[in-house]
Amino acid sequence: MKVISKLTLALLLGSVAIVPATYAAKEKEAKPAANAAPKLKPTPGFIKAYGPANDALEKKKDFALAKSLLPAVKAAAVNDDDRYVAGSFAINLGAQSKDLAVQKEGIELLLASPITPAANKPVYIFQLGAIAYDAKDYPAAEGFLKQAFDGGYKPGNTAILTSNALSQQKKYGEAQTWLRKGIDATIAAGEKAQPTWYVQGAAYAIKAKDNVASTIWLKDVVRADPQPKYWHDALIVYSNGSNLDLAENLDLLRLLRLTGSMTYEQDYSLYVESADARRYPTEVKSVLDEGFAKGVISRKNITFAESYAAASGLVAEDVRTLATIEAPARASASPYQSVLAADAFLSNGNYAKAKELYELALSKGKIVDKAGADQTARVLTRLGMSKVGVGDLAGAKTEFAKIQTGNRKVIAEYWTIFVDHKMQPAAVAAPAPAPTAK
Repeated sequence: MKVISKLTLALLLGSVAIVPATYAAKEKEAKPAANAAPKLKPTPGFIKAYGPANDALEKKKDFALAKSLLPAVKAAAVNDDDRYVAGSFAINLGAQSKDLAVQKEGIELLLASPITPAANKPVYIFQLGAIAYDAKDYPAAEGFLKQAFDGGYKPGNTAILTSNALSQQKKYGEAQTWLRKGIDATIAAGEKAQPTWYVQGAAYAIKAKDNVASTIWLKDVVRADPQPKYWHDALIVYSNGSNLDLAENLDLLRLLRLTGSMTYEQDYSLYVESADARRYPTEVKSVLDEGFAKGVISRKNITFAESYAAASGLVAEDVRTLATIEAPARASASPYQSVLAADAFLSNGNYAKAKELYELALSKGKIVDKAGADQTARVLTRLGMSKVGVGDLAGAKTEFAKIQTGNRKVIAEYWTIFVDHKMQPAAVAAPAPAPTAK
């Protein structure tokens, strides 16, 4: 059984969200630029009703009194100027008293006013969207937020919140599209996208059962924030959703181990199964030793105990045969014999020797296994891994970039992300905008 971390489980259960109530609190109280306000001439009758209400709000901070006088203020408004002032008053009263209904009433008055500057309207529309979200009226929130985005109001923030409103309606495909718009707009503005946004996108894709999209998002997660918990989810979710053979899974799990992301018993079970103590006993023993030392797995577990005993019994022979396989592999005309020898050295951590033998195999011609299947992508993957092992990071990227199809392409892309972080350990670059698969 394969597992994902508690983080991804939480996302799947919908317990992680970007909520406008906290994220957009200041936005709901945002005020348009003062120089954009129209010049107003309220009528004497309106001023008579407005004066006491404004004093109650601004001087006395008596919100209850100000609210009780609001109907009289609205009733006294007889022209556009009066109604504009009444709307502004209601917005201020609602914002200061934390009364969203009053604030909404004022915003609607200003949006309906022909003298409200066009530049101010996207701000008000956004505020309506945030208020609708707080009221859990997600369709209304979606509509208002999309209008605010089209109006050019803080496109990064607005698109992110639009995505969240869509996700609350279980529109996960469209939620991904708007989340990507928000990320792209944020990056275009010279700001850093939050790693949690990529996690959110992955959650939407997982909920939509879209394996292709989840892979795209999870690669972005580890590009932005290569924490072990993110590496674990990215690699295990990909493994769970893809039809990987044992060799492919092993090379993915080798990266899981290298990033310090082996977290659960099932990770070790999958590693032992993929490596196979009969094939790579030294590696299996080493992995199990690490798991025992970390306390993630127990020697009392009969499956691990049996695997450890089997691997331990074969280690001496595994090491001994390394000295006997290199010369025949070099002399053989068969590229695949060189590959098998390279695999053995790679498994034993002799990356320099593995690198030489993989390069030799590639120089001998087309690489096919005993069943006639092309193994070039496997060799390029492991050549890149060997170069990582010897510290030739640029060379590793070159090898990974040659893999352009199938599961091996995605595996190579994950290894490339790891290499990029190794090459720039002090800087975490934001992922480049990428299309979201649907």
